[in-house]
Amino acid sequence: MNKVKHLDSESGFTLVELIITATFVAAASAAIIGIFVTVNKLNKQARNLAIATALAQQKIETDRNQGYESIPANEDFTTSLPSNFGSPKSATASYSDLSPVQDGLKQLNIAIYWQEDKVTKHVQLSTLISQQGIGR
Repeated sequence: MNKVKHLDSESGFTLVELIITATFVAAASAAIIGIFVTVNKLNKQARNLAIATALAQQKIETDRNQGYESIPANEDFTTSLPSNFGSPKSATASYSDLSPVQDGLKQLNIAIYWQEDKVTKHVQLSTLISQQGIGR
């Protein structure tokens, strides 16, 4: 004799439980995707800032090694910027002769500008270059 056993409580999920779970998973997924987008944006900003700063420092060292007399009045080195920098972009070097204040001294100002998410970002560095140079 086969006896069929009926359970008083059925196991499984109700439709309401499934909808609540699906809503929770969707909200958590949206938050995680938002975090990834934000981290990617911040990573790009940090990379651009590091590249611009390194280029400005490299320009300073290059001009220092040229010597005091060889330093031009102004220079545009926008072509040195990477192509993946946002446009418009520019990189300029300007030099101020500080002879009225101190003989044999020039101030070098480096300015790099680029566009990032419709916001203009920039790096500006300055240094002094002496006519005597380093160790002379």
